[in-house]
Amino acid sequence: MKIPVGTKVTIDLWDSVNRRGMVIYSADTLSLLRAESDNHMKKGQYAIVIKSFENFVQVVPDDEFSLAIRNTGKSLSLDHNILINFIWNHLKQNFESTGGIASILDLFHFFQQTSLNSFITLDVLYKISKTNPLPFECFEEEGNLFFILRELERINDSQTILNLAKNDQVLSITRIHQKTQWPELRIRKTLEYVIKKGYCKVQTSFKDGELYYFPQI
Repeated sequence: MKIPVGTKVTIDLWDSVNRRGMVIYSADTLSLLRAESDNHMKKGQYAIVIKSFENFVQVVPDDEFSLAIRNTGKSLSLDHNILINFIWNHLKQNFESTGGIASILDLFHFFQQTSLNSFITLDVLYKISKTNPLPFECFEEEGNLFFILRELERINDSQTILNLAKNDQVLSITRIHQKTQWPELRIRKTLEYVIKKGYCKVQTSFKDGELYYFPQI
């Protein structure tokens, strides 16, 4: 028996170590098929068939991420609008630790832990970055592609730097890092916004490097 890709099945027996087991396929009659998956599965869980062979299937969990999987009738594809929303939510949910910034590799590794791991490639993420419009921004720096929340969604970081400037009207990237433990990219992106809003001016010298002045704080 060979069933169509996109079919929903139920995990019946599962070997978590070898990541294989049996699934139940319900049509006119109940049938058992051998199955394997790169994802963690458990008995009774619903799954989606992504590859189908004679009496054997490869499955992924039927979960919130699998909502991005679209069945065209002949093959499976990704709904890029849903994928974009997943990226946006990931940036927002991890704001405290990342400042709403993720590299293309960060996102790739994130999706490898989800039911979309068989679908997400660096090329897919690169194509997403070229989509217009997006609810976030993308930029390249030193050959790396980054995804970042829009400035207004990163306003808390700007406020953090302005609060630091209340005690020290001249700041450096090193000084900000010492106080916040943020990586340099997060600091620079926040300073760009603060400078654009007119709260800060930057001066560069051979001796001290870049110094950021906050005369109005």
